[in-house]
Amino acid sequence: MTISSTDSLVLTSYGYNLTRLTREWLFPPLKGYEAWVSRIFSILLRKEKTNHNYNPVLIDGDETHRWRVVLEVVRPC
Repeated sequence: MTISSTDSLVLTSYGYNLTRLTREWLFPPLKGYEAWVSRIFSILLRKEKTNHNYNPVLIDGDETHRWRVVLEVVRPC
């Protein structure tokens, strides 16, 4: 699958490259949400005999908390 220049323009207009931003250390490490991050990784890394894809859903009243958890998940080791 290739991404055309118009698709790339749309992605840069409406999205964020979170991996690039965390590699540049623009976000401080997240404290207090280690359990959330651990749970997300356990869901993403599930390997069972079924052909299902497992996708975590973050439900929290505060959007800031959700974004901080996502940023911590994409942070490089």
